[in-house]
Amino acid sequence: MIADGFELYKLKNDGQLQELQFRPYRYLREHGIAARIESYDLVLRGELKDHENVKMLKERLSKELPSAEHARSCGSEMDAAHDQASFCINVGDVIAITRKGLTTAYYVDPTRLILLPDFFHQPASGALITIDTDNFPLDGRKGSWMTIDTLRIDGKNLFLMQSQDYGKDAPFVIVDEAGKEFAADKNGFTEDVIEQIRSSLKELEARQTASTIDAPDKKPKLEVWQQYFENGEYLRAAEITEEQNYNMIDGTMNNRAPRRSVLERLQEKQTEVKGISAPVPFPEINLENDNELIRK
Repeated sequence: MIADGFELYKLKNDGQLQELQFRPYRYLREHGIAARIESYDLVLRGELKDHENVKMLKERLSKELPSAEHARSCGSEMDAAHDQASFCINVGDVIAITRKGLTTAYYVDPTRLILLPDFFHQPASGALITIDTDNFPLDGRKGSWMTIDTLRIDGKNLFLMQSQDYGKDAPFVIVDEAGKEFAADKNGFTEDVIEQIRSSLKELEARQTASTIDAPDKKPKLEVWQQYFENGEYLRAAEITEEQNYNMIDGTMNNRAPRRSVLERLQEKQTEVKGISAPVPFPEINLENDNELIRK
């Protein structure tokens, strides 16, 4: 679980964002601009006091930090050379507090603090669910679903989905960015549901940690041919210890004699054929003796 504390964010020192400096929240809404973490820098982090809410925190920081009239002289990025007194709170800043693992962000308006449910929503690569998702088919659920709320629990963004076909007649479903379901409840983000989600997150983290630790031991045993492709040196070393024909260190575990080429076998066959077809010499005949035999 993430420790309780607060964070102060200011707009980045970017020319494209200068127009938004010190603007009330109404200005962002009228221009269709969303206050998201990717446009802000974290400039201050600290601890929450016992039973301190965001309003009490703002009042405390307003006393501890320079007053608003010095806001334009304050830096927009955290600098190790600056101490806490070099920062201030002004309109347009965002204060985020984490209490019991739940993180909420608030926009500093001239007269109030406005909840920003999607401030921390920075879609991961390949994310399926966002704060603007609608007409989404959830696994194991009928119809289409839309995002109506989001909450950051133990550093993980979760989304409250409502059925677009059945409305409030169907329970709300809470999923992560990948669409993985963590809970379903008629009342949404209740304390009991949050505890259920936190328990599921702990179990998921434990399984991932165990999988990482046991990964080297769970590597499947490779067949000989797989070992050859993965590490040729391994098989060559094994062959040297077992092969009787050292000209057969070729990646095949066997003791067979080397095969002769087709040309060698053809030449041998031709020689054999020539030997069979060669004329057999006749024995010499003594004609004189033969004549005597004829006369007889």
